[in-house]
Amino acid sequence: MASSGDYRIICEAAGVDDSRVSALFSRAPLACWSIEYRDYLVSRGQILVITERVLGTRRSAENWLERPAFGLGDKVPCDLIITQAGCTLVKDLLIRIEYGVYT
Repeated sequence: MASSGDYRIICEAAGVDDSRVSALFSRAPLACWSIEYRDYLVSRGQILVITERVLGTRRSAENWLERPAFGLGDKVPCDLIITQAGCTLVKDLLIRIEYGVYT
C-alpha cells in the first residue's frame, strides 16, 4: 500500500496542493491509479514548471495550459499532455516561446 509520502510526491510533481485531493487519496490508494494516470500527473507537473518559468507566474502558466494555443493548432495543452507525443509538442512550443521563435 502506498504511503502518504507517495501521495505528496505525486501531488508535488503535478503541481497540485495535496490538501485539495486528500479526500480522493483516502478513497483511492495510489496503487489503484493507473500507470497512465500517474505518468500524466508527473508530466503535468513537469510541464507546469516549464510553463511557469517561461511565462513568469503560476497563474499565467495554469491559464495557458487550459486554453487553446495557436502554436498547437488551437489545441489545449492540458489535453495534449496525456500522451508522450503531446508532451513533446507542448515542451517544444514552450521552448520556442522562451527563445522567441514563432515559426
